[in-house]
Amino acid sequence: MCVAGLMAAIAASSAGAAMVVGPSCPYSNLQDAINHVTAADSSIDITQDYSDGPVHIDAATVQITGGVASCADTAIVSRSKLDGRQGDGSPGAVIELTGSAQPDLRNF
Repeated sequence: MCVAGLMAAIAASSAGAAMVVGPSCPYSNLQDAINHVTAADSSIDITQDYSDGPVHIDAATVQITGGVASCADTAIVSRSKLDGRQGDGSPGAVIELTGSAQPDLRNF
C-alpha cells in the first residue's frame, strides 16, 4: 500500500470517532463537547449523569449516547440521566434547541 493509501485508510478509520464526556475524559462538560461537534465527529458518549444546567444545541446534527463504561471503553453499561437543574437546585430546561438542531439522544 502506498503512503497516500495508508494515510487515507487511517483518516477513514478515525473519522467519526465519538467525543467522550466524563471525569478524566477529553471533555468534562457536555456543552463543551457539543460546541466542538463537526461533521467528522458528530457523536458524543457520556460516562455519567449530566446536571450542569441546560445544554444548548444550535444547528448541529449530533448523536448523544449515555451510559458508556469509561473514556477508553465506550461499551454501554448503564443509562445516564440528563438533569436541567441549575446550580441552586431550581428546575430548568435540560436541552434547548435552536436553529436546525437535530439531536439523536440514546440510552437516557
